[in-house]
Amino acid sequence: MYDSDNELNFVDHFEKNKSIKVYTKMPGWFKINTPLGEYRTDRALLMEKDCDLKLYFVLETKVNVAVEALRPTAHAKIKCGKVILKLWEMMSILTL
Repeated sequence: MYDSDNELNFVDHFEKNKSIKVYTKMPGWFKINTPLGEYRTDRALLMEKDCDLKLYFVLETKVNVAVEALRPTAHAKIKCGKVILKLWEMMSILTL
């Protein structure tokens, strides 16, 4: 399922990448809490990496979003989300 041509390009890439075992469009209720508020991720994928399965969140699939064009709060939420996801990965929360 996809909402735009750009999302279709993501899906096509996911389909062709043999390391990606499964992917999904995230439901509207799924969110990552950050110190600046909730952040909704577009997609998630389960990928084989170094003989392990890892869960990754795709933060943004919009083609025309440049960091400079984001509102400061949106940019800060993305930065917080990246840090939180990295911490989860380091704590093995995302390793299956």
